[in-house]
Amino acid sequence: MWIRMIMVAGAMALGLSVGWYVMAQNGAALPDFAPGQILTAEDLNTIVDQVANNQAALSGAASGDPLLVDCDAGDSLAQAVQGVSPGRTIQVSGACSGRVMVTTDRLTLDGQGTAVLDGGGANGSVGPDFEGVLTVNGARDVTITGFTFQNSEVDGLVASRGAVLTISNITVQNSTRSGLVLSSNVVADLSNITTQDNGGAGIFVTDGARVIFRRMITSTGNNQASLGPGIGIVEGATARLHGAMLQANNNLGDGVGITTNGVLSGAGSNSITSNNNGRHGILLSNGWMEIEPGATINVVGHATGSGIFAIGNGTVVNVPSEAGEGAAYLLENNAVGLNLDVQGAAFFIGGLTVRNNDFGILASGANTLTVVSIPPNPSNLSGNTSDVDLSFGTRSTFDGVPIDTITCDATVLSRGSTICP
Repeated sequence: MWIRMIMVAGAMALGLSVGWYVMAQNGAALPDFAPGQILTAEDLNTIVDQVANNQAALSGAASGDPLLVDCDAGDSLAQAVQGVSPGRTIQVSGACSGRVMVTTDRLTLDGQGTAVLDGGGANGSVGPDFEGVLTVNGARDVTITGFTFQNSEVDGLVASRGAVLTISNITVQNSTRSGLVLSSNVVADLSNITTQDNGGAGIFVTDGARVIFRRMITSTGNNQASLGPGIGIVEGATARLHGAMLQANNNLGDGVGITTNGVLSGAGSNSITSNNNGRHGILLSNGWMEIEPGATINVVGHATGSGIFAIGNGTVVNVPSEAGEGAAYLLENNAVGLNLDVQGAAFFIGGLTVRNNDFGILASGANTLTVVSIPPNPSNLSGNTSDVDLSFGTRSTFDGVPIDTITCDATVLSRGSTICP
C-alpha cells in the first residue's frame, strides 16, 4: 500500500508536469475529488492507471497513431516535443507560439500545410549558438514539413550539432536574424523552401553543413538588417542542387554568397535565378561554384553590383560533358557582368552569355580568366558598353568568342583568338 501511494505521488507530480496536454491527447482526464474527501485504494489505483495510460499515449507506447497538437485549442507544441518518444509523428494545427527544441531522433513534425509557429518577437536572450523559434539540436532522422515559422527575435528554423533532417514545404519569414540556419556538420535534404523578409540571410548553410536542394528553393526580400546573402554557403559548407530551382531575388545584400571554402554544385536539370539584389547576384570569396551540364543560371539586374563577383580564390567553373553540352549562364543588365577581383578565377568552356551590361567582363589581378566558345554551347559578349577590361596582371584566354571592345594594361598576359592590343 505504501509503495502504491509513493507511486501515486510521483505519478501525480508527473501528471501535473505534462498536465492538460496529456489528458487532451489521451481523451481521459484524471478523476475529480471534493476537498477533504477520503480517497480509497481503488481511487488511488485509478489515478495511477490513468497517469500511466496518459504517459504511454504521449510517448507512443500505446499507439502508433500521430499525436495531435491543436495550438488554437491551447495545446503546447513545446511540451509535446519534449515528452514524445523516438519514431513518433506529431500533427500540428493552429497558431503555436514560443520556442521549440527538438532533441528526439526519428521524429516527424507535420504542420499539414497550415500550422504556424510564431516567435511573437520576444524569445528572450540569445545564447552562444544559433537559436531559432524551432531548433533541432543533434537529433537524427527528423522530418519537418508543412509549417510557417515567423516573427522570431533570433533565427527562424535552426539545425545544429550534427543533426540529420529532411525539411519540406515550409516558409520562414520576418525573423530578426536569419531565416533557415544549418550549421555544425548538419546533413539536410531541403525541398520547397521559402524564406522571405528576414533580417539576415534567408538560408544560411555554415560550419561544415551538407545540404541537398530540391524543387523550389526561394529566398526573397531578406537582409533587412544586414548586407549578407539571400542564400549563404560558408565556412566549409557544401550545397548540391538535385532537380532544384534556386531563386534568390530582391534581397538587400548579395543574392547567393559562397565564401570561406563554401561549395555550390549541381547535376541534372537545375536552375539558378539571382535577380535585382542590392549588391551582387553571386558572390564568390574563397568559394567554389560548379554546376554541371543541363542547368541554366540567370543573373540579371544588379544596377550597382556585378552578376558574378569573384575574389580571393573565388572560382566559377563551367566545363562541358563529353558531348559538348554544358550549363548556360546569362549575365545581363548589371553594372558588371563578370567581375574578377584579386585572385578571382573563372573557367567557361562554352555556355557564357554576357550582354547589355555597363562592363561585360572586368578583371583586375585575376588569377585566371578563360572564356571559350564551342559549337554545341557557344559563349558570346554583346551589347555591353565595354565588353572586356583587364588590368593588374590578369591572365586571360579568349578563344572563339566575338569581342567588340577589349582594354588591357601592360601587365596583362593574354592568349587565344582574341588578345590584348
